[in-house]
Order: sequence, then C-alpha cells, then structure tokens
Amino acid sequence: MKKTIILVGLVVLASLLIADWETGDGHKMHFPQLPDPTGWDIGTYNEWFIADDWQCSNSGPVDDMHFWISWNDDATEPIISLRLIIMSNNPSGPQGFSIPENVLWDRTFYDTDFTVAGPWTGDQGWYDVWVPQYNEHDHINYYQVNIENIDQPFTQTDGEIYWLVLGTSQMSLGWKTSQDHFMDNAVWGSAPISSAVWYEIYDPVTSDDIDLAFVINDGDPPTPVELSSFTAVYHNGTPTLNWTTQSETNNIGWNVYRSENNILEDAFQVNSNLINGAGTTFEPTEYTFIDENSVEINSTYFYWIENRDTSGNTGTHDPISLTIPDINNDDPNAPNIEISSIYNYPNPFSNSTKIGFSMKESGNLDVTIYDSKGQLIKTLYKGHFSQQDFIKVWDAKDSNGKEVSSGIYMYVIKTDENNHTGKMILTK
Repeated sequence: MKKTIILVGLVVLASLLIADWETGDGHKMHFPQLPDPTGWDIGTYNEWFIADDWQCSNSGPVDDMHFWISWNDDATEPIISLRLIIMSNNPSGPQGFSIPENVLWDRTFYDTDFTVAGPWTGDQGWYDVWVPQYNEHDHINYYQVNIENIDQPFTQTDGEIYWLVLGTSQMSLGWKTSQDHFMDNAVWGSAPISSAVWYEIYDPVTSDDIDLAFVINDGDPPTPVELSSFTAVYHNGTPTLNWTTQSETNNIGWNVYRSENNILEDAFQVNSNLINGAGTTFEPTEYTFIDENSVEINSTYFYWIENRDTSGNTGTHDPISLTIPDINNDDPNAPNIEISSIYNYPNPFSNSTKIGFSMKESGNLDVTIYDSKGQLIKTLYKGHFSQQDFIKVWDAKDSNGKEVSSGIYMYVIKTDENNHTGKMILTK
C-alpha cells in the first residue's frame, strides 16, 4: 500500500486522502523523471513559467500528477495556488529546439486540491533563470506535490508529446530538476502564456542539459497485456504457437515455457532469447513461435507465455495443451486441411523467394513472414482469396521496405481452419 506523508503547516488535507507517488507505481509517460537530490530548483513567479515535455505511453485521462519542489533557502511557507498548463509540442521552435505551442488545458489548484509529501534531503542549488542568478548550496530539503482525482482532466493520446507548464504566485517556490533526460531541455518563458517566448534551461555551472522532476499518471496501474487468443498446432514436425494481443503497455517481450503436465513450476523455458514485445500499443499484435525441442507422438505438452514490462514485472497466462498426433499434417487428404502443394523456392535464397500453394476452396487467408524470434516482419497477403493457386514473392524486405539481415525466417499461412508454417534461410 502507498504511504501518505503530509507536510504539516504547508497544506490543508483535502477530504479525499491523496497518496504520494513511489518508485514502481504506475505512470503514463515515457518514464518517470525522478528528482535529483543534489540538483537545482528552478524558481517560478507570477509572470514567469517553466515547462518540461513528456511523451504519452497510454491514452486516457491525466487525472494524477506528481512533481517535486523546494523552497529557496529552505524558507518553507504555505502554498497558496499552483497553475498547471498542458500545451502541445512544437518540435522545431524558432531557435531550433522543441517548445510548448498551443494551450490544451489550463487549471489553477488551491491548497485543498493537493498534498505535499516529504521532506527528503540533499545538497541542492537554487536557480532564477530570468535574472539569471544562482546559489549552488542553497537548501537541503525537497518535497513532492501530489494532485490526484482531477476533475475534468486532460485526455492524452498514446505517442503524442506534450508540455507540462508550472506557474505560481510565490517567488520562493521552485521546481526540482531530474537526473533523467528526455528529448530537448526544459524551458522557461514569460506571460502571456499564449504568446510566450521560450528559452532552454542549462545547468548554470556545467552547462549540462536540464530536465524537471515529475510523473504523469491516471491513478491506476495500466493492464500490461490484454491477450485475445493463444493457440498451438503441430505442423512440419514441430509445435507452432500463435497468440494475439488486443493491447500492450510497456511490454518489452515474451518468454515461452513448456511442461509435460499443467504445473508451471515443472516447466522449462523454450526460447533462448526474449521474444520482442510491441511496447505500448492499442492495436492487435500477432505473434508466432516455433518450438524446435523434440516431441513424442501421442504425448501432450502444456505451454505458457509470460510477458515482461519495462519495470521487470511479469505476467503469466493460463496454459494451453497440444497433443502430438500420429498423422502427417502435410497430407492433403488429412481432415481440416484447406490447402495443399505448399512450396517455397528457392530455399536457401539470397534476394527473393516464392511462397506458393493450392487452395481447395475460397476463404480468408493471411500469409505473413516472421523472424526466428517470432517478430512479425511483413504481411504478404491478408484478405479473402478465391483462386485455386497462390503465389507470392518475398523480396527479403520488412513492411517498411528495409532489407532484413541474413538468418532463419518463417512463413505462416493462416486459413479459417488451420495454420501452416515453414522455415526459410536467407543468405547474403
């Protein structure tokens, strides 16, 4: 459970308890920009604003904000109000760096709207960027401002870059810097906000880049992976796993486990390298993995897939089972086989190869190329197919037209009833 630390005498606790953000809690940005205990605090006052950018990693409302502050010379006083503005991003401002552009959301919060947690300590400096004036050893205490359950919050879109802008009516309050750097530097500008001229902020002593300490969240940890299907078939003498996700959040990859019973603790990891995930996406993503370990006819095997996020957290999905049949799945007379005469030539190949087969009847058809890690490389065909013979040429390029490297690749043919998989070797 989160802890709640209220700084007595600085704010009045609202009727709704608000908890501070801790490392490992959820977030909806590129990564949390944590405070630098020996960094700077950038002063903001009345007509002066400071801002830093973030990239949305999960579409939805921004109803949970946390950022770190200090007081000049540790002269703490009650926070009367905080003005927070969210602006769009101009990636190439007049001076060649990204800056805030248009106001998308503008709110003023008062003392009952937020809490302040802390203090934490470190040898910190104070920097008034508009003077400019700084003091390297100004104060030791810093704090965290927590604003949650925001009424009528701003709604952000996955992949978009935004700016968080802070303004206060108190000359002694500053926004703490972060050791974490994203994109261009933090900036400062003057009112009115709609026509502000923005300037980059650099360390006044070392001239290093400066970013500010904050976290954007929705109050609830996102669902890491929404799995819509997980199946296994036996083809060409090997088990082939297929799974589809409807959405993924911070998913860096997958592991596959196999056992001869349905007990995960008895399973071993099948893949030697992490199968790349889709990161954060709200579009369906398909995966194919071929188990090249030996199997025995009429034996049943259980498979699990495990997703791993950027924080190292894992989630394991319920197992599926596959019984190895005593039949040749390439036999066109076998039940539920819709296609026959599958060929792939030349194989190995250096520039291009043909994938062909015959269909008994019309139906839905997907023909895709995967690498040896199960990552989708290219979709050769997707749709309804009614011709008897199918031939497609793969030019050894991915979906972006970029040439792929030498290695082992798989073609996967999906019909309404079955999946067919074959290996190809690309040599250059």
